[in-house]
Amino acid sequence: MEESQRITYLHPGGIVSHAILRPPSERILHDIDPSSSLPVVLGLHGAGVKTDSGQVRHSFDGAPNLRGCSLSDYRHELLLLNSCGIPVHQQHGSLDDNVPPSHSRRLNLLLSVLGCPSEYTELPGKGHYFDGVMTTQNLLKFYDSVLEGEAADLSVSSSFGFVVTDPASMGAKGGLVVDQLLSSGSLGRVIAEFVADTRTWRVHTSNIQRLHFAQAASDKWLGTNIFIDGVDIRLLEDVPVSTQWLVRPKNGSWKAGQFNPISLDEEQGLVVRDASGRTTVYGFQEDLGAIFLRPSTAEATELVVWGSELSALRHAAQLVPMLTGVGQPDFIVHDKGRAWKGAAGVLALGFFDSFWNISEHSVVFGKVGQHRETSFPNIKAKAIQRTW
Repeated sequence: MEESQRITYLHPGGIVSHAILRPPSERILHDIDPSSSLPVVLGLHGAGVKTDSGQVRHSFDGAPNLRGCSLSDYRHELLLLNSCGIPVHQQHGSLDDNVPPSHSRRLNLLLSVLGCPSEYTELPGKGHYFDGVMTTQNLLKFYDSVLEGEAADLSVSSSFGFVVTDPASMGAKGGLVVDQLLSSGSLGRVIAEFVADTRTWRVHTSNIQRLHFAQAASDKWLGTNIFIDGVDIRLLEDVPVSTQWLVRPKNGSWKAGQFNPISLDEEQGLVVRDASGRTTVYGFQEDLGAIFLRPSTAEATELVVWGSELSALRHAAQLVPMLTGVGQPDFIVHDKGRAWKGAAGVLALGFFDSFWNISEHSVVFGKVGQHRETSFPNIKAKAIQRTW
């Protein structure tokens, strides 16, 4: 299959987006190891062009043996710091009357001043668009220089930085993912440096309230010293790095914390941790069920429907929201009493705050830090869970 294909994918911001993906040619695939990977060449195009227009779909036809896949998408990286460490070649027509060439000249100069130089080619007599714009001789040489040999290693160096406008629309860089800004109306900034001799990470932030380590890069953070804005961070022991948040309250210091205030302990039962850090454990009992939201390591939100047995799962599933605009708690824990008591049979319910802690005004009944008394001690920790 060599024809360009329109693909649908989930943008990091949680919206459905479209792009055109052209697979590598049969000739290229014949010459490489089937187990090897190939890079993807991004072709960023301006607004006002349909995703599957002929202009976009055939923009790389002039480079049939490109050693990699080509992807035409619409995300513009206008934040200079984020371009550092990425090969960049700018091309602009000298007679472009849509976007003046001075824009590219200035961007090239600013990248150079920042210490992230890019290649720049201005094409005499060319306008904003022309046939073969993505396969000029200068661009073909650039593609070859980046993609020559095995798949290019574009891993971020031990010193890097990036700027965040909207955390929901950005992924990881250098293994760091920003989850929340202190002020959503201002830019966030992260500058990180790794000192190999002492295995020390030093991270400096501006307007960042919460971040975490991407799962794929977690291993390189293990066994290291981590300082964020001068604060020595102690990661939680026996907890995967990618499931820990680094949080800075508005009037406090950086600290590590876990994602989920509600968890399942196979020996004890359902564990609920409130905003103060105190835990209430609901021992396994007949018809113990729960429904709650939680953040996932895949940068998404999961709805968990859990039951100690099938009947409990059915009761919890009845609480799945089916209509928009109807208020409902972020979490509910119940036992068999809910069947005839209604809301009075709920063991815990409430909402999560911006740190995914249970809010102070939520209700959690039971003995703090202990098992809740149960008349069904023989029920095993084997339970049924569904996530969406």
